[in-house]
Amino acid sequence: MATSGNFNFAESSYGSGTGYPCYAKIDWSATWSDSSMLWTVNWSATAQGGSTAGRWATVFSGSVTVTDGTNTLQTKSMSARIEQAKNNTVLLSGSFTVGTNSSGNRNLAFSGEFQFETTAASGKSSGSQTFALDTKAMASTISSVTSNVTVGSSGGSSTVSISRKSSSYTHTVVWAFGSNTHTETGVTTSKSYTIPASWLTAIPNAASGSATVKVTTFNGSTQIGQPVTASFTITAGVSPTIGSVSVAQSGNPSGITQYVAGKTAAKITASSVAGVQGSSIKKVEFIRDGAVLSSNTTPTYTYTTGTLTGSSATFSVRVTDSRGATASKTASAITIYAYALPTISANAFRSNSSGTATADGTYIRITASATATPSSNSITALTYATKATTASSYSSEANVGSGVTKSGFANTTSYDVRITATDEFGSKAYKYFTIPTASYTMDFKVGGKGVAFGKVAETDNLVDSAWGIRSGGDVTATENLRIEATATSNPTLFFENENGDRRQFLQYNKASRVARFVCYSQNSGTEEPLGYYEVYDLPATDQDRTGNASYKIITTKNISDIPDASASQRGLVSTGTQTFAGNKTFNGTVTSGNDAVVGAAGSPTLRFECPVGARFGDVAIRTTATNGVQRPVDMVLRTWSYNSSTGAKIGHYDQYQLPEATPNKTKNDGYYILTTKNPVAVEHGGTGATTAAAARSNLGLGASANLLSGTLTTTEVTLSGAAEYTALVIIGRPSGGAYSSITLPMSTISTTAYTWQLADNSNYESFSIRRSGSDVLIKKVASSGSATITEIYGLR
Repeated sequence: MATSGNFNFAESSYGSGTGYPCYAKIDWSATWSDSSMLWTVNWSATAQGGSTAGRWATVFSGSVTVTDGTNTLQTKSMSARIEQAKNNTVLLSGSFTVGTNSSGNRNLAFSGEFQFETTAASGKSSGSQTFALDTKAMASTISSVTSNVTVGSSGGSSTVSISRKSSSYTHTVVWAFGSNTHTETGVTTSKSYTIPASWLTAIPNAASGSATVKVTTFNGSTQIGQPVTASFTITAGVSPTIGSVSVAQSGNPSGITQYVAGKTAAKITASSVAGVQGSSIKKVEFIRDGAVLSSNTTPTYTYTTGTLTGSSATFSVRVTDSRGATASKTASAITIYAYALPTISANAFRSNSSGTATADGTYIRITASATATPSSNSITALTYATKATTASSYSSEANVGSGVTKSGFANTTSYDVRITATDEFGSKAYKYFTIPTASYTMDFKVGGKGVAFGKVAETDNLVDSAWGIRSGGDVTATENLRIEATATSNPTLFFENENGDRRQFLQYNKASRVARFVCYSQNSGTEEPLGYYEVYDLPATDQDRTGNASYKIITTKNISDIPDASASQRGLVSTGTQTFAGNKTFNGTVTSGNDAVVGAAGSPTLRFECPVGARFGDVAIRTTATNGVQRPVDMVLRTWSYNSSTGAKIGHYDQYQLPEATPNKTKNDGYYILTTKNPVAVEHGGTGATTAAAARSNLGLGASANLLSGTLTTTEVTLSGAAEYTALVIIGRPSGGAYSSITLPMSTISTTAYTWQLADNSNYESFSIRRSGSDVLIKKVASSGSATITEIYGLR
């Protein structure tokens, strides 16, 4: 081994002793640089051979090549011949740098040829020889470094392992991330460093970033070679912070301490919300029982719900920072109490001045009490008002107190009494009583134009009865047939057989404020009712309505009229009972052993009225004139709205329309009124389909449903209801050309975001995915090239 050397080429064909130069000589030297880890080699080829220096020859051509035995390091050749080439005349020269192999070794192999020429003759001088350069120690390498370091609130550890060429070598190791660095000196073969959480300030808007570790080799104080560098990933393992979440009532009167369904809202407040290590809050979500109520990308830390429903609620707040990290905190669960209008227990009757009941008294005795719901609610006022039944308005309200006995009520006149209870919400409940006249078997009104049974005749042109009426034949009314309520009865229209076995009736229930059709069961042998029945309730009428709304009763005749439901409603069947709002009363019962007929020249109506004559519901036959004869068009059931303060009807109603009868029919058709007992079949259930297969497709019950179409951005995308699927198929184009896909079973998708990726041999697309209630949220994390996610499908 050497750092310099020389050798002679073979002599030319007119060899030595002629007095002329006749061969070439190679001289070389090499210098080592520890900093660059390279040899610098200088060499020259000179003319040699003649014993007389003054002699000369011409070198016609020549070249020299230097290799390391495998690779060419340098080649030089003459561009013009050299005249008068004497001893030591430089024919060619060169300089180059070369490193070593992994063992620190390198060979130099010289070869060449020159053409000498004199006046007498010419010949070639050629040769080759290999030299081994001194062996040099090499810089160390990085054998491994922790590939991903998750930095949490207490940091994260990174370890670098070093492969060194000499046991005497030491190293300086530098970790770098953004503008943050840390240096360790005197390291031998490995070193660990806990990267502090403060370094995450370098990535305030990203979940991860690229860091480096650099190793420089020293022999004593002398640097060996150049530093070597390796990259690794630092991932943020910190989340934003939420100090606390509190819930307070909103909308309650001051005296009510409970959350009340239908009345109270909840105000949710999150305090001490902040990003961590440079991140900022980008989204705040307010959640009830797993369902997101509000999602704000402009952070706000309070939210007031709408009116609460249900019996309990658990509210939480979830925040997302600029790194995409989330934090959640849940408040204590609240109990929601059911609300009901005040319950009134009252009585009103004719009495003497002492308040003792008497049928022909001229006083009215009134007692009442009321209870509010829920328990923290209370009754703020309990009042009564009176009027003659034929009058249009009540007297001023007066307090009931512990009971009152009022005078001035002639026993020849009927009176109405209204009890009103008001609670802390300002809601009012009413109870009505009709105070009849004195009782007579039969009485004729003065003037002979009115007659009454069981009471005083009060009205001209009216047959008035305080008792029930039974007819063995048809009951015909040329105008309206009215059934008025008493203080205690529910107005009912019965349909009975000749033995009085009750089979069906139409009733208005005052307590529940529901108009209903009731069908009794009966014993097939004796035809006696068993006491079991089916009930068909009409929906409640909105109070204080100012406009009419018309509806059709859907039967098996016009089932196709059911409108298409929205996608979220398809396939849903309500099983809850529908009730009316309002207080409807009858005064007694009308029964008939045969048909009860309501007929008129106009549109006959069966009305259900309260004692004051405010119309709360009716059954009407709408007619039209054909060839001078009124013929029926259809039947409608109407429920009227009324003023919640005065109890008076407003004159607007909901209308339920039976299908129009087909004229001139020659056969009978039977149809069912559809109820929650016999729901609509799926092929007619508002799906917009006429076959079961098409209905299933419209309901999203096929093999798959497209959840996302279009490229995925860095913004988190919500796939509504996707958690209902068995698996998600995610399709993308890693290189913008061919497609790639991944199938994720729903069991692998949790509330914690995990990162997945699509990749081919060129590019990748990574994304995070997590669940939130019935939704799945997905967002882009990173990609290379033009990689995108294009479609997401859900598998049932």
